[in-house]
Order: sequence, then structure tokens, then C-alpha cells
Amino acid sequence: MARSEVSYTYDADLDFRAPGSAAVTATAEIGTLALDKMSNARSGDQKNKLGAEGYAVVIVVEALDLADADETYTFNVEVTGGGGSPAATAGALAVVGTGQYVIKLDGHTLEKISAAADRDELALNLVVAGTSPSITFSAWLAYDRLN
Repeated sequence: MARSEVSYTYDADLDFRAPGSAAVTATAEIGTLALDKMSNARSGDQKNKLGAEGYAVVIVVEALDLADADETYTFNVEVTGGGGSPAATAGALAVVGTGQYVIKLDGHTLEKISAAADRDELALNLVVAGTSPSITFSAWLAYDRLN
């Protein structure tokens, strides 16, 4: 029996890019989402910690151009403090065909990824290269278990 690729439910409130969007043909920032932080917690160890232990950035590639055999498509997930603070790469993935791809992120690691204390946003960026790159996809954030 084949494994289902429908492992993560799409949520429009957590999308980087909605299904049915036009093709992307150049390197671009796809979108940003605020991370769920426990800012209303009482002072202590949990104050301003991330609300989830694990996150999954789900990318569903509907079509991509590989006609010239030199096209490449790399998705990078970056975590930032917002307001133009420096970004740190939390995960990267090169896609080579259609289907569902998942970049899993550990909340504890996101909190420690760089010296900057506040990690408020996740950004999804796409880097394309080659003669005639074109990719059609949707992407969203899902809460995930670590195992």
C-alpha cells in the first residue's frame, strides 16, 4: 500500500502561499508568519518561549520546469526577530519533482539558532536558478510532533 501524501491539513491562516497561485520564475521571499510565543505566560522559564515543540513547513509542488536540465529550486526557511533583524537559516530543501515536501523544525532549536534572543517570525524563501525556472506550488506552516 502506498503512503498518502495528505499528512498535513492546509490552514489558510498559516499559509505562505495559497493553492492555485501563479508560477514563480525568480528568486523571491514567499512570505512570513509570526511564531506562536507564550508572551502572556507568567514570568519564569516559559515566558516568551515558542508555543509548539515542533513545526512543519509543508510545500506542495504542483508543477516545475526541468526542460533545460539546469533548473534548480531550493526552499529556505529562515527565522528572524522581525523588524529587519538578521535572519538565520533553520532549514533548506531542494525539490526535484512534483509532490509534497516537508521541512520539520524543532522549536527548541529555533530558540537557540543564533545569538539574537527574539525569534518572532518564520520566512520562506525560494532560490531558483537555470535557463527557464518556473515552479507552481503552495506552502503553509503546520504544528508537528517531534517524532
